[in-house]
Amino acid sequence: MANGAGTRRQLTAIVILILLLPVLYLCFKWVMADLHAYPARYAVKDWSRQNPAKTDEVLRLLDKIDTAISYTPENAELLELKARILYQRALLNGLMVNQPLSEPVANDLRSALALHRQASELRPQWSYSWANLGLMKAWLGEFDQEWLFAVEQAKETGPWELSVNLAVSESALLGWRSLPSSSQSLALAAMERALLHKPRAVRYFLIHYKLLYPICASLSQSKEQKQVCRPIKQ
Repeated sequence: MANGAGTRRQLTAIVILILLLPVLYLCFKWVMADLHAYPARYAVKDWSRQNPAKTDEVLRLLDKIDTAISYTPENAELLELKARILYQRALLNGLMVNQPLSEPVANDLRSALALHRQASELRPQWSYSWANLGLMKAWLGEFDQEWLFAVEQAKETGPWELSVNLAVSESALLGWRSLPSSSQSLALAAMERALLHKPRAVRYFLIHYKLLYPICASLSQSKEQKQVCRPIKQ
């Protein structure tokens, strides 16, 4: 009797373990993906125009994020992180306003665009994916229906997210003079939301794209607008 009860307990434990194996394996994959992705999360958060990425850092992070994605290939966050690292590499490789795209830069932008598409499909309520999708389209000169849909979705899913509004603003500035008035109005609304939180960043973009005075004439009058639109010191 005792031996029979012990055997049943052992069999029950084995069955439970077998049933738990898929869950344990899934947890293992998520943990490993998270460990490899951590350096990329930290770096992307820290990058800015004043603190840009370094070439060797980008290569190391691409290797890390590729390993992370190999564990969880349908993880939208990781796909977006890789896209943002590729964008940084494009900037390091000479991505500039009104300059022809070199083949390596264009390839990185297209790869980043494809990753943002995947991320937005997997996580359609995540405004950052939509905003960055629009930004990649803009750098590629593709101000089409997909670009418009992306910036509209960015507005719908994250209207008060600063980074989202700045990305939407920059994407519009890249093709401002060729945009229809309806698209310009959409971008102006994003700029006005952004300047409430970070007028210095909005002013930087307007000066950088040589559009300070044309756009300031269309922004609503406010204390922040005056701060953004003050004359440029010669």
